[in-house]
Amino acid sequence: MIRHLALASVLAIGSSVILAPTAKADSADVPFDGTVPAFCILDNVQAGTLAAVGTPAVELDSRAPGGTSGSVDLTCNSASTVQVDTVKKTAGPAINPFNTMTWLNGGIGVVNYAGPVVGQQIDVDLKVDQGGALLPPGDYEFEVTVTATP
Repeated sequence: MIRHLALASVLAIGSSVILAPTAKADSADVPFDGTVPAFCILDNVQAGTLAAVGTPAVELDSRAPGGTSGSVDLTCNSASTVQVDTVKKTAGPAINPFNTMTWLNGGIGVVNYAGPVVGQQIDVDLKVDQGGALLPPGDYEFEVTVTATP
C-alpha cells in the first residue's frame, strides 16, 4: 500500500512537472512612420512708409529720403523661394496707369534660401508712379503680397 501511495505521489508530482506551462519570453518590433511636410511661415510684418519724390510728386518710393522699408520674418524648415506676388492699392486717389516696382532685400526679383531659415528678416521696398505724370494729392495705402514657397 505504501508502494501504491509512493507510486501515486511520484505520478502526481511528475505529471505536474510535465503539464506545468513553461514561461517563454518573446519580443516583437512595432514599426512607426511619420512625415514632416516642408513649410514656410511669414510673420512679424512691419509696415513700410512711402515718401513723395519730386515737387510736385511724380512717384512714391520707400527707398527715397523719408521712406522706410517694410519687412517680414521668414521661417522655413527646408530650402525656399520668396517673391512678391501682387501689389494692390487699398486707399487713396485713383492712379492710372498704376505702375509699381518692388525689391526684396534690396534686389529685384526672387530671394532663394538653400536650407532651413529661422526668423530671417526680409526687407520689402515699393515704388509707385503714374508713368511720369504727377500724382494726385492725397493719402495712399498699398499692400505688397509676399509669398514664401518651400
